[in-house]
Order: sequence, then C-alpha cells, then structure tokens
Amino acid sequence: MLIQKRDTICAGKHFSVFRRAVCLVLTGLMLLQTGLLTAFAAPSASVIRSDEMRGVWISYLDWERLPADQESFKREVDKMIDRCLELKMNAVFVHVRPDADAVYPSAYFPWSRFVTGTQGQNPGYDPLAIFVKAAHNKGLQFHAWINPYRVTGYHNTWEQVSDQNPAKKWLTDADPSNDRWVLKQNGAYYFNPAIPQVRELIINGVREIAQKYTVDGIHFDDYFYPEVDNSNASRWFDKPEYDASGSSLTIAQWRRENVNELIRGVYRAVKEARPSAKFGISRRGM
Repeated sequence: MLIQKRDTICAGKHFSVFRRAVCLVLTGLMLLQTGLLTAFAAPSASVIRSDEMRGVWISYLDWERLPADQESFKREVDKMIDRCLELKMNAVFVHVRPDADAVYPSAYFPWSRFVTGTQGQNPGYDPLAIFVKAAHNKGLQFHAWINPYRVTGYHNTWEQVSDQNPAKKWLTDADPSNDRWVLKQNGAYYFNPAIPQVRELIINGVREIAQKYTVDGIHFDDYFYPEVDNSNASRWFDKPEYDASGSSLTIAQWRRENVNELIRGVYRAVKEARPSAKFGISRRGM
C-alpha cells in the first residue's frame, strides 16, 4: 500500500467540509507493507487531537498490488488497516472508481481491472464491502475516492476498457447522437462534462455508493477538464457543445458551470442517501 502526500484534505474553499480539521498527511510515496517507513516516526498519542483528521490515500496503484482471491485480499487489507493504526491514522481515502470502473458490484460501471487484472471481470466477492468493514472494525473512517471523468490513462488503455463500460458502449453502438459523450484528448479518453446524460451517470454512480455502503465520505479527484486549446481545432474538446449551446458565458465560465451542475447533483445525491457523509473535492481544478 502506498501512503501518498495529498493536500486535498485541506483544500480551502473547494474542500470546506473539512475546514475545521487539522489535516496531517504523511509525505512521500512509501510502502506500508515493506517496512520502508522507518524514517518517518508516527506521532505520539499525546499530540493527536480529537478534531484532527489523519488520512491515508489508497490509490489504484495499491489495488494493483493486492491479491485477487478473497481470503488473501482480506488478509492484506487487514494488514493495511493495522499499519494505518500504527501510524496513528484515523481515516482511509480509498480509490473506488479510478477510470470509469468500480471496485464493487455496480449497476453503472464495470469491474475495475485493478481488482482482477481485467476490466469487467467479477472477482466473486465485494472488495469494497470488505474494505469498509475492516476500516470501521478498527475505528477508522472510510472515505470513497472517485475520478469522475477519466476513462483511460494512468495504467489503463483503451484496449483494456471493457465492452461493458458505458464509454465503449457509446462509441461502438452505431448511434451518432452519443458519439461525443466520450472524447479523446491528448491520447486519453474522458467523459464529456457538457452532456447532461454523462453528468447523470456520474451522479447515479455516487448515489449507488452512498446507498449501498456505510461510507463516511465521498471525494472527487481529477474533476477538472483535460488540457485544452480553443485556438486549435484538434484540441477543442467540448468547444462544439459550447458553440451549439448559444451561451452568453465565456467558454471557460461555461465549462465551470458544467462542473458546478455536476457537483450540485452529486452533493444532493450524497446527502439524500447518507446525510452524515461528507462530500469533498481535491483543490486541483480546471
């Protein structure tokens, strides 16, 4: 498991739900399971305040290292949680949807390849349920971490995307009306935030997690647009949707409003399904 330095817990105006927390996250990329933390002393219990949040971010890179069979997976997750406790953590932020996929049985997204090695392949059990239970059994908060727009990139290629993935379905169903719901930019595929059906898909996926699992929070990362250049037609991304909208906003303002629409819908979905859960966003943005 990797401990990653993340400043997203204390992300100012974009992450106001945690403005009262003192956020201390260990620095560097360090393997919990290999004993490479000797240079980083865990804080003593005497300096931990009840209003502090100490979170470890567990990414798709960590999922890749976990065994696929259920019993081995349980053992490794327990080791992770125990190590978090040794380091005086009180929360884990776990990647549950890295690339338009899911580490749990979903009605909207295929199984993540980071669980079994193949996107769409069912491991035969619910890894997220195991993770949530393991964290809560040891008194740790469990926060689900989602990348809402990303379909490929970061160890996931288009060839590895399952035919069950909504992105691939839209681009291969011979229906031209949904061909721009998924766009390729800089060699990677992204959901198009300008499309209401895309936003609804993402909102439904978040609602599903909040309804099915006793998560303490749901958090977005990489919620921003890919790099764009509106003066270069090959890198317009969603400029055709902007032109067709007739909006009086600038294209940058229009894009921000597309993101705002999604965030409003996600917040409502989280609070309706699980009022006690937090919803937050990394401060990295467009």
